[in-house]
Amino acid sequence: MTVRMPALRGVWFTPQTRFRALAAFIVLAFCLGGGSRHDIVSLMVLRPLAFGFMFYALMAARAGDLHSVRVPLQLVLALAVWQAVQLLPLPPAIWQQLSGRSLFAQIHNAAGLEGVWLPLTISPSRTLNSLMSLSVPLAALLLFAVQEPARRVAVLRVVWAMALVSVVLGIAQIAGPDGGPLYLYRITNDGLPVGLFANRNHQALMVCAGVLLSGYLAAASLAQGRDTGWLLAAGGAVLLLVPFLLVVGSRAGLVLAVAAIPAAAVVVHLAQAAKRDVRRPWLAGAAFAAMLALLLGAFIAQSRGLALDRLLASGGEGELRASAWPVLADMMAQHWLLGTGFGSFELAFKQVEPLGLLRPDYLNQAHNDLAQWVIEGGLPAIAIMLAFVAWLAQRIARLGGTIRNGTRPEVLVSILAVGACALASLVDYPLRVPSLMVVFALACGFVAVAVPEERRARLPADRRDHASGPAFQRT
Repeated sequence: MTVRMPALRGVWFTPQTRFRALAAFIVLAFCLGGGSRHDIVSLMVLRPLAFGFMFYALMAARAGDLHSVRVPLQLVLALAVWQAVQLLPLPPAIWQQLSGRSLFAQIHNAAGLEGVWLPLTISPSRTLNSLMSLSVPLAALLLFAVQEPARRVAVLRVVWAMALVSVVLGIAQIAGPDGGPLYLYRITNDGLPVGLFANRNHQALMVCAGVLLSGYLAAASLAQGRDTGWLLAAGGAVLLLVPFLLVVGSRAGLVLAVAAIPAAAVVVHLAQAAKRDVRRPWLAGAAFAAMLALLLGAFIAQSRGLALDRLLASGGEGELRASAWPVLADMMAQHWLLGTGFGSFELAFKQVEPLGLLRPDYLNQAHNDLAQWVIEGGLPAIAIMLAFVAWLAQRIARLGGTIRNGTRPEVLVSILAVGACALASLVDYPLRVPSLMVVFALACGFVAVAVPEERRARLPADRRDHASGPAFQRT
């Protein structure tokens, strides 16, 4: 019996199947991709799966699907091309003239290897690993693009659920022994509730994202005037997430929460105002902010928390990062043109590391991803970053009416999530973690597909809710 292709497409590429594929990929990314190291064994499973999901998304794509996310897609592909170029072998006469390659030239000349061709990157294996890591956000972006507009917002609930799962796992971790079986990664912050991640800072960023998404759930429920169960779920999640930020032990996460909590309240406020409740349009947002502030204040009063103690303390790893900044500045000035190769920071830093910074703990990352981006990627990477910032600023300007209107809270939450990742990147490296790459890619997808309010108003009434998806809908 022969199976016809249209029948096959009808089975494998229905709206429900496409959504389930994206939801499954998000879950896999969180379960297998919670660390940034290149030697994590689970990446050997996640990345081939990512390529498989990419193939599925391309097969499922219809006319116009990929066009809706063309700018983020083009920027990821441009980054992939530049990383591939960094891997191309160069004649000795060229690579020996590159900045920071004199030591390699001396070693090769001493070993009688004068004619060896080497790539631009000083660590081909690390750069290849970085190139392969792009498969995860690329798969997430492609899977998002092929979703029905009305189903896209349901993706946010999947991400919100993974944030809660990570917190619950973190609570179970601190209830057990240090380095116990509930810790998913060999190199991790033992004794701390890192959840699905290897690093407490990345866990804290995801918790802040969970606070934002709780605000979204409350806002969407208010905007639709129904689904009060989700409103209660959002409130219950906040009762879990906010105190957890003080337990996880991340100073960056605690500082970021100071911005995330009022931002979530603003999302709720705009949704309440969208109902045109002229009596007290600010009431929901104010109540949400007051609840968070009281909860945080009560927790601090009872116990300052590890994160707050570390914020007020001096020395330790914070001192190491501050002491390393002059070295990072010199490295940026030296490698700004072509970079050392993505993923090669650790090896590049060891070449110039001063004796005063030699200690048991070391910098495997710059803990300032903007600086590391310049060091590893050079001018082409800077151009890609500036192109992204310009696109994001242009989209925010065009979507101003949609944001103020309050009927599309997923747009505002996505912009806030992108901003949270950018702020965290100033002191950390969240966008080198596969699961957080997925969150960032999905946020960019929402920003890309959103239709400005003035354009949406010109659409026929029966098409308006499908232009960028309703604010909240059952699936």
